Amino acid sequence: MSFTEAIQSCLKNYVGFKGRASRSEYNYWMLFTLILTVIAVILDPQPDYPRDSVLANVVNLALFFPSISVLVRRLHDQNKSGWHWLWTLTIVGNIPLIYWLSFKIGDSGSNNYGVKPLVDFTNVKS
Repeated sequence: MSFTEAIQSCLKNYVGFKGRASRSEYNYWMLFTLILTVIAVILDPQPDYPRDSVLANVVNLALFFPSISVLVRRLHDQNKSGWHWLWTLTIVGNIPLIYWLSFKIGDSGSNNYGVKPLVDFTNVKS
C-alpha cells in the first residue's frame, strides 16, 4: 500500500473498527501524523514549551479517532482483540504493542476479523 492510499484508507475508515489494516497502512499513517504535527509546531511555535502549540493540539485531536481506528484494525490483522490498544495506558505494555503494530507480520490468510488486507501477487502465475 502506498503512502497516499494508506492516508485515504485511514481517513475513509476513521470510525471503522472492523476489518484489518496492513503494516504499511499503519506505519504510513503514523508517519503522516508525525509530519503534520511537526509542521503544526513549526507554524505555531511557542517559546516556552512546544507542546503548547494550539495548532498541533488541534491536528492531534482531529487525527485521534482515525489513529485509534487504524491501531485497532492493525491488531485485528494479527488476530488480536482491538481492546489490546489499552496497553498504551501502561508503560510496560507499550513494548509488545509497538512490536505487534509496527514489526510483526499479520496473519497470512483469513482470521476472525476478516480477509488479508493486501493481496500477495508473488505467487500468481501469469
